Amino acid sequence: MNKIQPIFKISSGDNNYYKLIETVASFNKPMIVSTGVANINTIKKVYNKIIKIWRQKVVKSKNLALLHCVASYPVPNEQANLASIIYLKRMFPAAVIGYSDHTIGTEAAIASVMSGARIVEKHFTLNKNYSDFRDHQLSADPKEMKLIVDRIRKAEKLFGKEEKKQQNCELEMQISGRRSIAADRNLKFGKKIKISDLTWVRPGEGFSPGEEKKIIGKKLLKNLKIGEIIKKGHFK
Repeated sequence: MNKIQPIFKISSGDNNYYKLIETVASFNKPMIVSTGVANINTIKKVYNKIIKIWRQKVVKSKNLALLHCVASYPVPNEQANLASIIYLKRMFPAAVIGYSDHTIGTEAAIASVMSGARIVEKHFTLNKNYSDFRDHQLSADPKEMKLIVDRIRKAEKLFGKEEKKQQNCELEMQISGRRSIAADRNLKFGKKIKISDLTWVRPGEGFSPGEEKKIIGKKLLKNLKIGEIIKKGHFK
């Protein structure tokens, strides 16, 4: 197999077959390991065995993928436990984390991407009634597989990046949706501004909430009407 395979997959049934795992790791090729039936201690043991061999051969740890998998055919929705994907990402930050889906339908495969899966495996069949073998019923047919791929592509866009910053589409709301400090009542020229004189109204084209200290105690250079946004030229 090593003569023709660019990548190797270890099934859930073999994720404690350490001799096989060590032999495949020695090929220095990318590996995918399904984690069905295994607990976290077994997964750590597999991971460490592979990484130990690869360190000796200077193979990148990102060439290893761990797939969250529940090895039941089919998996009840309430036991799919997609939160395990998040857990595995935290436990193995140097590995690629994915999902091997054995539920009926397309929802779990699609939702796994929003949980952080970067490889999604789904059984495939041309006909769910091809035979009585269990896998056909839980597999995706051509129509469902297209649906999964299309919706995963959309989910990838929705997922975005693990960061929090202002998006370009929000720039307009920076003015129209934010509030400014304004007069809470009619204020006369020469008035020394107090906190009780202030309110906060849209749009956000003046002093922002939190900048009250820049205004309090200052004397007005003009009369202000109730609701009028206070700006730099209005006081000394």
